[in-house]
Amino acid sequence: MHLKILSYNWHEPYLCLLSKIGHTFLIVEPEISKENYRRWDKNMRPIPDNVILVSEKEAISQLDEGAVDLVIAHNIKDLVKIYEYSLPKILVFHNKLSTEIKLGNNKVSREDYLNKINPLLINVKKVFISESKRRDWGMTGDVILPGIDVNDYGGYRGDNPSVLRVGNLIKERDLMMGFTASELILSGLPSVTLGLNPNILGSQISSGFDDLLDHYRSLRVYLHTTANDYEDGYNLSLLEAMAVGMPVISIANKTSPIINGINGYISDDIQYLRTCAVRLLDDPILANSLGQKARKTVRENFSQIKFLQLWVKSIEEAIVEFLERSQKKLSKKDIELNAQPENTSMPQYFQNIRDDIVSLVPDDAIDILEIGCAAGMTGNELKKKSGIYVAGVELDHRAAVEAKKVLDEVVEGNIETLTLPFKEKRFDCILFADVLEHLIDPLAVLKKTRKLLRANGTVIASIPNVQYLGLVNQLVEGNWTYQDEGILDRTHLRFFTYHEIVKLFGEAGYRISSINETLDPQYKDAKNQTTTLSIGRLSIQDLSPDELKRFFVYQYKITAKLKNVAGDEEYFTDIKENCMKDVLAEGKSLEDDGAYEEAIKTYAEVGSDHADYAKALARMGNCYMQLQNISSAENYYQKSLKVEPQGYVASVGLGLLEVQLDKYDDAIKRFLYVTQNYPDSDKAFSGLGIAYSKKNKTSEAMDAFSRALKLNITNKPAMSNLLELSYQSNQFGQVELTMKQYLETHPDNTDILFGLA
Repeated sequence: MHLKILSYNWHEPYLCLLSKIGHTFLIVEPEISKENYRRWDKNMRPIPDNVILVSEKEAISQLDEGAVDLVIAHNIKDLVKIYEYSLPKILVFHNKLSTEIKLGNNKVSREDYLNKINPLLINVKKVFISESKRRDWGMTGDVILPGIDVNDYGGYRGDNPSVLRVGNLIKERDLMMGFTASELILSGLPSVTLGLNPNILGSQISSGFDDLLDHYRSLRVYLHTTANDYEDGYNLSLLEAMAVGMPVISIANKTSPIINGINGYISDDIQYLRTCAVRLLDDPILANSLGQKARKTVRENFSQIKFLQLWVKSIEEAIVEFLERSQKKLSKKDIELNAQPENTSMPQYFQNIRDDIVSLVPDDAIDILEIGCAAGMTGNELKKKSGIYVAGVELDHRAAVEAKKVLDEVVEGNIETLTLPFKEKRFDCILFADVLEHLIDPLAVLKKTRKLLRANGTVIASIPNVQYLGLVNQLVEGNWTYQDEGILDRTHLRFFTYHEIVKLFGEAGYRISSINETLDPQYKDAKNQTTTLSIGRLSIQDLSPDELKRFFVYQYKITAKLKNVAGDEEYFTDIKENCMKDVLAEGKSLEDDGAYEEAIKTYAEVGSDHADYAKALARMGNCYMQLQNISSAENYYQKSLKVEPQGYVASVGLGLLEVQLDKYDDAIKRFLYVTQNYPDSDKAFSGLGIAYSKKNKTSEAMDAFSRALKLNITNKPAMSNLLELSYQSNQFGQVELTMKQYLETHPDNTDILFGLA
């Protein structure tokens, strides 16, 4: 189903994010005062192709004609305007209620305000942009964090040693934006302020999104000062800066993604933040190092894919709930939402037979599912063999209509949001012919369809190779030009090399059994001649034969099996003990890469009879801690300690969790116990120092951090905390000695040289 969604122009960046769902968006440019309209600001964002700007009069006309499928409101005023219309409605809560009341000079009480607006909220689905905002309003609803695709950003240079501050009406909204604090931090430092700020001298409005990106990329440091009581510790501007690779200086905020000394600096201490800002302005290497970790933070915690998936789900639920209330009949198929506009014409390639895919289908496969079946020509070719059943899933309406004429069953809709009607283990073979690269999250789809495959079933996929030498040559020349077909098909959302394909199928739970390649004819002449490949002005040396070949592959065709198939002799040759060690190693690798949910699933495979069962439970606790699921983390740490009462990983993890829960005395007791059992653990002493510092026991904390650094001079959190406490207490003896010891083995470390100076 392709929707026409009405919304209001209060926040261009957020609307641009929403537009990535697909569908058609009618965006009202609202009247903010008599004959004064909030026009779309193209300096903030260009207008997406699927966005149509309309006046309020035009919006009313569309509503009267019943041409609107759904309304997404961004404030109560929006809801008032569409109150009389019967259709699905969603209200997005961008601010805390307490903040709005405070900014309004407390002219209305919380209770009176809620009583007044409650009638407007009846049958309206609520979406909050953070959990803290949902709690502040005291309502139930969906929480959808903003999402950033870091691949759209990057390119940080930091060649301008200045601090960047971004926001509108920063001074006027000091309560939430922290203008006063930011001025104290910036005093005397080179800085740039971007945004609509008529009362900040020198503030400028960016000339466009490219100009904004250039500021993110060129300026050295980003400053963020939103107030903990009235705003989240992040907003889209901060996330964009981090996605580019900027290090961040931030006022302390409980919901901030900044970890002190890791991806930036965060504190309540203005003087400390000024010191950190000066340090970053003087040290571009340190700035780049912290910025790359900030970029990783956004990739892991603010996924655009997850943002879009949650929005599709919320919209779907809003429509279903509306239909149930109005008792209208609509098939489940019609309710499923496509994340792409409806196509009114069917390209010729929808009608092609993929003989190369047909040849890979096992002879004994009788029940086949084709994801992206197009007009059904490939499936129809398979059905020429007697007794073959072929089902298909197809997004394009016209292609699905044609496929239904030749296949046994066709489900129309988006595979990423569809609930498939098939039973588990229904199929011998599942086909993805040039499909995975078109998906928002191909990994999720491979996992989703995995349960439909029989034990010895086969998955076949064809995937273009982004490492192909023709594409590399374009990139060398600065080009990345999309086309109607090919590797740079304009509808491709994901790009793969050989290694990324192997990783994708491995993470999805498959073992690749064979790979077929579509090769460029030039490979025949090149394969036996050289280990050096010249692509235009680029020369790549010391290539192995396999590495050389991958530059000539235009497309890979993958055949894969489920990893846990009993008949896979190679998979089961190792004894159970070794298998579990491999599982632990795989889980640790996923954990180190930040794939915490996948790591949890991997650790869960370790049986209770295995020697490392307690360690697996503890590492699951670590993963839940990273995901901020505190209750689950505590549960798994406790389970681990029941199996192994003196377990190191669980004890340290539980100690850090107790610090996070403000149980400082418990944490101190636990870390003291761990340091007795593991006297060589720098992490335990570092945790002890953190707990002591929270209790304002500065001397004990500094001693603990010093012990940690004696055991491991590269313990960055211990070094950072010791330095911070030294500034607070004006006691520099311990940190000076520690830094000198560090420089004995790392004499060229500019961070430590700067700190020592």
